[in-house]
Order: sequence, then structure tokens, then C-alpha cells
Amino acid sequence: MAMILKLFTLLLTISQSRSNKRLLGNPGFDNADAWESGYLPCALEQVIFPETYPAVLPFPNKVDISGLVLPRDGAIIFSDESTITLGGELQQRECENGRSRRAYLKTPSTRKWYDPNSWVSTTAHAENTAIPHLERVPCDNETVVLQRTGPLSVDLENIAYLRMGHLNLAGSLISSDYLNYLIHTDIGQLLFKNSLDTMVQYYHQDTCGCQMDAYLFTEPICKNVIETCERPHCLVPVTPLESCCPICGSVLRFAMEYCSEGNLNKLRKLIAAAIKEQELTADLDYHINYVNTPPQGNYLQAIVVDRDGYSEKSVRFMERLNATTDWSKLFEGPHQLEMITSGRPYNPNITFGSIVLIILCLAFVSLVALVMFAHYAPDHRYLHLVPQWTYDPNRWRAFLLRSSVMFARFDNVTAGGVDADVTDGPTMGYDAESGQVRERAFDNPMFGGVGAGITSTSAAVSTQSAHGSTTTTAAIVTVGMPKVKEQKLAMKSSGSKLESVTLVDAMEGSDNEEAQELTEITLEDLTGVNDGAEEETKE
Repeated sequence: MAMILKLFTLLLTISQSRSNKRLLGNPGFDNADAWESGYLPCALEQVIFPETYPAVLPFPNKVDISGLVLPRDGAIIFSDESTITLGGELQQRECENGRSRRAYLKTPSTRKWYDPNSWVSTTAHAENTAIPHLERVPCDNETVVLQRTGPLSVDLENIAYLRMGHLNLAGSLISSDYLNYLIHTDIGQLLFKNSLDTMVQYYHQDTCGCQMDAYLFTEPICKNVIETCERPHCLVPVTPLESCCPICGSVLRFAMEYCSEGNLNKLRKLIAAAIKEQELTADLDYHINYVNTPPQGNYLQAIVVDRDGYSEKSVRFMERLNATTDWSKLFEGPHQLEMITSGRPYNPNITFGSIVLIILCLAFVSLVALVMFAHYAPDHRYLHLVPQWTYDPNRWRAFLLRSSVMFARFDNVTAGGVDADVTDGPTMGYDAESGQVRERAFDNPMFGGVGAGITSTSAAVSTQSAHGSTTTTAAIVTVGMPKVKEQKLAMKSSGSKLESVTLVDAMEGSDNEEAQELTEITLEDLTGVNDGAEEETKE
């Protein structure tokens, strides 16, 4: 009778528990992933355990193998209906080539109790991104399920108190008294590692938060989470209570004197109705619960986040909800409101260097496109809006090519002739400043003539002086030819003057050649010649 009453009480607590959390186990004996070879052993194969097997392995109901090689440390759980056939008599699965082999089991991994990644919630909000980390491990009043589908091993990390609603171990309900006894045995140490100083406590229907004294569990839980925290994509992230990582979203927090189930349900209904009214059901995730943090007190906290990337929808929703709700009429008893929202979104993976590189690439592509456009449409009206130097390649030659110096060669001779080739006309050039094509700055018409010989040394010399001026003058002496053509030249130079003289061009032979001789004589030379001529005359 006492056993029936105890079983009825246990079933009643199961029905009262709000949700269950199931431990993520290892692949079981009848799973191909549990074997080194990648396939299940057949009837003629011998099963070999690792030398040390740090877990409790539940055996399936029927096993047909050649034999077993057990480990030094480890444990096996058999059910009441388990049947093991050794020697390969049943042969329910054919062996490859009919030869006996050895099948090796993999070493199982040990899950951490206070690691949120070790648990799967069975509630409808299992994929809710707004649930804080401390509520992703078994709460004080939740059912913990350790399935018999694979090796069982949990690390309690030497925690002082292990709190839960109750424990379902491999399909069996375990009371708190038996669990306190089990964790101190050899098989209990394989099942619950680092648990010699741990005391198990069962709690039922505690509405004031998921964890009593949440600050005691913050350190062991956040130690397993902090390395996996993602960088928030907002300027001012927020960190809700019971959360180890900053997030992007909004938090509504009410300081309460006591935990009231009525206030909790009212806030849940209000936020659910507001999300449905604003048609944000597919865009937002929210979570509402009490948080017990002595000595600060009790807080009723509502967390709202964007489901698919932060886009400030959660912030705008919370600001609108706060502006349109009279909280004093909603809650029973005194309360103090605090609303926290994150900043504007941004991508933390974009650096200053990447931005500069993107800008330079866009500028280069735009410049190339502008040059191509100017090449195929040089008279387009939109080109007048752009400076010419940006798309004219001729403007860039001064930077890309070395400038060539223009010069002319002069041969000053006193007696003799100069042989040179004839240049066909003046050479054309490009003026980069005005954009016009012009002749070169200096064009010597006397350069390039082919000498035809000196016919007479007593050619007429035409000279002019500047009315008794002492400035240096120059005269040009030319040799007479059959056909004569006169030209007037006026030239100026610094420190000297070249007076206007008569230039005689001689042409002979074909029309394509010119014979010229240019002699420069200073006034001092002319004075000497005149003096000599006068002396001869006197004689």
C-alpha cells in the first residue's frame, strides 16, 4: 500500500511538471555510428569494448554476437526482457564472406550537466532564441530524461546542489533518496561524474523563476557558454538576467516584491496579443519568466528578440508597447519598471580597411567606365559636367611617360659648308593646356638644307646697326644663287639684338632640294673686315 501511494505521488509530480529536458546521448549499441567500422556487428563477430569505458551502456533486448570482451572500467544495463546469444547461433544478419571478425566500440563522450548544448527541451518553444542560458539547462521543477538509447555519462562539475523536478533514468523513475544513494556508488560515479559532494533536491511547481538562487549557477553555466558567444550585430547590446552573452533586442523588467502567477500570465497574454496585432508572429521571439536574484529580489522579465537577424523590429515593438500600456493597471501590487533596448544594427565583421578597399574598387570601375564612355561618345552632353582631365588619356601622359626635350642644332661656320637632310614641312604638336593641335614652339627654316658649294667669297653682305648703339649685333651673310627669294626676319634675344636683315634663299636642281648656307658674323669681325678694305683702298 505504501509503495502504491509513493508511486501515485510520483506520477502526480510528473503531471504537474511544466516541461521536460532530455539529455543528448551518444549513439547506442544498435547504432552503426557507435562502431569503429561504421556498421553493426554480425553473429560471427566478437564485440570488443575499449580498455576504459567511462559510461553506462544500456543493452538492447536482443543481442546475437560471437562473444564479448569487456573493459576494465564500465557498466552495462540489462532490461528484464534482454536476451544475449553468444556463438552466432541465431545469425539474424549475414556476415561478410562468412568469416569471423572483431567489432570495436567507440569511446563515448561525457556531457556536462550545466552546458546548455547538452539538453533538448520538449516544449513547443525549444527553438526560441529569446530563452536565456540559465533556463536552457534543467530548471528546479523540470523533469530530466536520460534515455536508454545510448551510453549514459553526465559531468556534474562538483556542484553543491543538483535540483530538478524528478529523474527518468533509462525508462525508470528515480526518487531523490535513491538518487542520493546512487551517485555515491561505483556505477553512480560512471553515470554522474564529479558528484561525490553533490546533494540532490527535488522541487515541484515553484513559480518564482527557473533557478532558485540563480547567481549560484551563473558561473558554472557561463563557463561552458562564454567561448561560444557570438558578436552581437548592434551598437549597444543588452544582457538580460540569466543570460551569459549580450544580445540584440529589448528587455522589459519589473521589480516585484513577490512572485505572482497572475502577473506572469497577464504579461504573457499582453505581449502575445500585441505581437499578433502588429503581425509580427513570424518575426519575433519572446520569453517571459520570473528571475530570483537575492539580495536584489524578484524580477518579472520579458525578452523580445528578432528571429532572423537583428532589424530593430523588437525595439520598435517594445517601445510601442510601453507607450500604449498603463502598467499600474495591469499588475497587482507595487512594481518598478525598467526597459532596456539595444542600439542600431551594424556588422562587426566589416573593418575600416575593407571599407576603403571597396571604395577604391568602385572608384576604379567608375573611372574605367567613364573613359570608355568618352571614347565611344566624345560629344555627349553629359561629358560637359565632368572635368576633361578625368577621362582624357592625353592628360595622363605627363605622369606616365618621361617628357622629351625639344631642341634645334646650329652649326656656326666661318668658311665651309654644312650638309644636312631636308625636313618636309613643320612638325605638328599637341598643346595639353588648350587642347589644340599646333606647330612646335621653334621651327628653324634654315635647318636641313643641302649645301651646293661656295661660289664666291665676295657676296654682298647686308648689315644694319642701331644708330651708334653699343649693343652687340649680328649679321647674316648669304651666298648668291640663281634664283633668289627674300624674307624678312625679326628676332629678339636676352642681352643681344638681331636687327632685321635680308635672307637670300637659293634653290637649284630639283624642286625637292634647297641649298642654303648660313653664316653668323659678329660686329667685331665686320669691323676688322672694313678696316682691311679701307687700308687697301688707301694704298
